[in-house]
Amino acid sequence: LNDYATGVRAFINWCMQRKYLDQDPMTGLRKFDTSPKTFRRSLTVDEFGVLLKVASQERKFLYRMELATEFRASEMGALRVGDVNLEKGTVLLRADSTKDKKDALYPLPPQLAADLVPWCAGRPKAEKLFPGFVVAHAAKMLYRDLKAAGIDRCTYEGKVDFHALRV
Repeated sequence: LNDYATGVRAFINWCMQRKYLDQDPMTGLRKFDTSPKTFRRSLTVDEFGVLLKVASQERKFLYRMELATEFRASEMGALRVGDVNLEKGTVLLRADSTKDKKDALYPLPPQLAADLVPWCAGRPKAEKLFPGFVVAHAAKMLYRDLKAAGIDRCTYEGKVDFHALRV
């Protein structure tokens, strides 16, 4: 919101310099309060174990990869089979899907790398690593699995959503 307000303020200044406006309509407007209105909590080790028991095979890998790498949902959705180097136990996050627009190489836990071998075997390198994962539906997917696992997504400590898996 503050970024949008800054852009609008710049446009208003431009209009005032060219005499399109007599006065600044944003005079007296304070910065927007952008502090979080809801708090996230991380899953406990036991909750994560139960979540993995009810999740499909693809989502088990997705959740484990999310926990290990802390990627954003959009970054997870951009991963391709060829981005995973199982021999070195790394995953490449390509610049076109990162927030800072730089390639980044992340280590994978050895057990996850070993478990991914059959998941990636024989698949084309350009294929999505998680073909059933739709970024726009990440929250709904997780909520269904949390419900199936009997895990409350909202508690006194905060809520669990896909972004909270990064914690």
